[in-house]
Amino acid sequence: MTTAGSPFHGWDMAQVGCHWSRTLPDGRLLALSSWSCGAASGYQLTLDYLSRRVPGVAAANAVYDHLARSAPGTLITTLPEELPASDPVEAQR
Repeated sequence: MTTAGSPFHGWDMAQVGCHWSRTLPDGRLLALSSWSCGAASGYQLTLDYLSRRVPGVAAANAVYDHLARSAPGTLITTLPEELPASDPVEAQR
């Protein structure tokens, strides 16, 4: 687990690259990874094979906090609009 004071505090860092994970209270694993395409970059959260892009770590933490308070099994693609703007995409298996 990352150390206190780190923007990734509460996330477990993978052995390779820029990948982190965090377990939700319902037992599902929320994965976080960095992405970039040309000048665009940010983070992508994946849960149950569905993904959502967010602009930064603060936005990723906001999504985690919302999912942690939501009913078990809540899908990442059905989060309310007041959360940070993102681009929901269905991930490939």
